[in-house]
Amino acid sequence: LLLRLNGEMLDLGEKALPWVGAAVRLDFRDDGSYAIARQQGKVFCTFPLPDQSVLLPCHINGCFDLDPSRRHISTDAELYAEADRVRVAWNRELLKHAAPQAAAMAIAALVPDAAANGMSRFFSLWPALDKRTRAPWQGFNESLLRRLSERPLIRTRAGSNEQWQTLAETPLPPSLWGEDLLEALRDDGLRFPDP
Repeated sequence: LLLRLNGEMLDLGEKALPWVGAAVRLDFRDDGSYAIARQQGKVFCTFPLPDQSVLLPCHINGCFDLDPSRRHISTDAELYAEADRVRVAWNRELLKHAAPQAAAMAIAALVPDAAANGMSRFFSLWPALDKRTRAPWQGFNESLLRRLSERPLIRTRAGSNEQWQTLAETPLPPSLWGEDLLEALRDDGLRFPDP
């Protein structure tokens, strides 16, 4: 679909590359290690877009089509003539397919050091599904969570054996179980998430 839309954008005389990148801000320490920094991700189209109504877990830079003010990506089909609605479709598909893949790769690259840097900061990079989030950002969040759930990003422990697993592989304990019980079960060799 992105390649078809790419052709339609080229027919409109627009440069449209199915290219998106993602970046997570890191704070480097004197000893060479790093910590995941607290950040509010921004949208870029080479340069940062000044007006943004969505909270992102990381920075997203892509070949988006911008509205006439060049302050937003084009997301509202009602603002465009029928022939130009491909611009909105282009952005929606980039945000549904390419941007979540880039963000998932950036987040997954942090796994080797995530435990040392604090799991809460690592999991703060995962988007929350909030019904108030408007399209196409809701689609971005859903697609990013789906991609993250397919990667071994959940640290688990059974006894002294730590392992990173996918969400589907990870047994999730009932919410009523306290951390003391989970710790005892992990120490006895049962595999559960180890935040």
